[in-house]
Amino acid sequence: MTRVGTTQRFTERPLFKYPAFSVILDVLMDAVEMSFYLPNVAIVTGLPGVGKTALSHYVKEQINEKYGSQLAHRVQLKSVNSETDIVIQAASGLFEIPPKVSPAQKLDCFCSSFANQGHKVLIIDEAQHMLAQSNGKHNQKYSDFIKVLADADICVLLFGVEDAASLYTTENYSMMVKGQVESRGMALCKMPVLPNKLNERDAEGERKLNPWKKVIEYYQRYCKMPVVIDLACDDILNKLYTVTKGNFRTLERIFTLCHVRYEQGKSDNLDENLLYYAVKRDVTRLDSQNPFSSKYKHAELAS
Repeated sequence: MTRVGTTQRFTERPLFKYPAFSVILDVLMDAVEMSFYLPNVAIVTGLPGVGKTALSHYVKEQINEKYGSQLAHRVQLKSVNSETDIVIQAASGLFEIPPKVSPAQKLDCFCSSFANQGHKVLIIDEAQHMLAQSNGKHNQKYSDFIKVLADADICVLLFGVEDAASLYTTENYSMMVKGQVESRGMALCKMPVLPNKLNERDAEGERKLNPWKKVIEYYQRYCKMPVVIDLACDDILNKLYTVTKGNFRTLERIFTLCHVRYEQGKSDNLDENLLYYAVKRDVTRLDSQNPFSSKYKHAELAS
């Protein structure tokens, strides 16, 4: 069984139609549009597991669908010790970077080859890895690197945890460098945790659309094992939100573990007992903190 069908399909489209994310998507698409006229950079930050990587994939799809199939290229950074590491990782799968040339020449080679292949937008996920070896003024080196890309008419969209925003912390920069960085666009968006709007109602008293419910319904629709409970009912929705706190990565691990048990022949279907096991195995071993345990209700009453 391929887990992509159950744990990653929700990244395709529906999630990013909701206001909490659509505003960020609009900012990123505006940055791309602006980059046809002026150097432009945008950065999206957020807690781990809130959907930054999913959004980076989706943005790439949207850009290529609107402007052309090759316009945007996405790279997910691993460890980074220098600007050269970023260049080599970003070029991987596209073209070769000459090994025996200076860092500046490698960057020039990347910019020219990137454009020659019809690319315009470079999406960098896990941008916080640029800070792995940095401290203090070292951040300026990476901001200068991004500035060079922008000046070469490459629109740079960065995705990373909150620390990634310090790539634009310019307090310690000289006034000249600070002006150069800021003038190339610094659209900064923070991704929120997806809310569980279970009991919110509109002016007519009707329940508002609940994005958390849509995510769970998507999981249930593409589940590859028998499901004998309604994952999208209020009770299960609340329990899953309580244990994940709206974190997609935690939710993905819970459902993946359920599928592993099914594949191993240790469970016949997806029910509350299996969810209890998955939460206990991967999130918390304390029944008093496991919403799928009977002891959880007793713990709530006691508190």
